[in-house]
Amino acid sequence: MLKCNYLKCFISVTISTYGDSFYELFLYRKSIWAL
Repeated sequence: MLKCNYLKCFISVTISTYGDSFYELFLYRKSIWAL
């Protein structure tokens, strides 16, 4: 449980650090897998 919360915190910090570019890259790769 603690490990999961730590992972969520790490992801939140990563997203807030890299901003929308990281999220757009994620959506871009996701759209490629959809094809």
